[in-house]
Amino acid sequence: MLRIYPEEYRQFQCIASACRHSCCVGWEIVVDEQTAKRYQQAEGDFAKTVRGALAHTDDGTVFRMEQGRCAMLQKDGLCRIIREWGDSSLCEICREHPRFHNRFPGVWESGLGLCCEEAARLTLTRQAPLRLCAEETDDLQSERPDEKTTAVLHLRGAALALLQNRSMPLFHRLSLLLALGTDAQLCLEREDIGALLCLCNAYGDEAHHGELWQMLSARVPSDRDPAWPVRRMALYLSRLPALETAWQTDMIKLLRGCPRRLMLFGRRAEIFYEQLACALLFRYFSADCLNERDALGACRFTVLAVLLCLSLEMRLSPRGTGGNAARLDIVRRFSAEVEYQPQALAHLRTMIWEEPAFETSALLRALV
Repeated sequence: MLRIYPEEYRQFQCIASACRHSCCVGWEIVVDEQTAKRYQQAEGDFAKTVRGALAHTDDGTVFRMEQGRCAMLQKDGLCRIIREWGDSSLCEICREHPRFHNRFPGVWESGLGLCCEEAARLTLTRQAPLRLCAEETDDLQSERPDEKTTAVLHLRGAALALLQNRSMPLFHRLSLLLALGTDAQLCLEREDIGALLCLCNAYGDEAHHGELWQMLSARVPSDRDPAWPVRRMALYLSRLPALETAWQTDMIKLLRGCPRRLMLFGRRAEIFYEQLACALLFRYFSADCLNERDALGACRFTVLAVLLCLSLEMRLSPRGTGGNAARLDIVRRFSAEVEYQPQALAHLRTMIWEEPAFETSALLRALV
């Protein structure tokens, strides 16, 4: 079994009471069956306290919320369970968050979700390009990646190398990512593994990126509003229930005045948004290719996320004075409101294929 994870994955540590946006506030915490059973069997006064903090719903066993806070969260921002029993007694979601895992034939991938402010800081403020670590495990049921998985991993490597080619403007790299996704989609639909591997050579060589960009930019339509994709996405998100009311307000602000000239504004923070694109591509590209045969959808989602977050930064801080602190908060909110809301994410991923504003040509117009 091959284990793959970003370099900062091992560096993550919960900052507990120092966190300004605790995952124990505003989120329903579902307790896995094994932990719930252990809590029921535990003895002592504190065990009775824990059981009193549990509720049973259609979603399963959850911790009760008191004024929007987990019943186990102390006023000082620390967890009573950790204080009394230690980290090993946490339920699975509290122990794992914000880590995520994707499993494919012969591969186990892990990463950090961006809805956590500390995970976002580690991931997005790094100046060096994203570095993935790979190690073999001694799993008793160890298996090797199959041919298709190997090809998809190589292609994602080429896509990440493309996104990290800092000799080109980021918007040019994002445009080429859409082209790569389009070509990869055809290969997946035809089950043509050999053609996928050929794409690795075509898009993985930096020497060809400039030529590919020139060919692509010549075909971009000029009769479309470049702000159309962001406006449509803001409209969709403004209609959804939000964890923070300010999120809906900000989406309405984008509808009323969606910024243009994003490429010029974004140049002051190209590395930040490059890291965002790479983080999203790492999380979704291989999973979508192997589970859904959807390479293009993952690339469109990545581009849309960058465009929306950059537009929101430009709308809220036109002079860019908020710096990385403001950018991190925008990405954290986007992740919480979109990535970590299953229904919203699933609907958006469907809209990416059905909404004309999210077609590749419309996204290219927003980038060129």
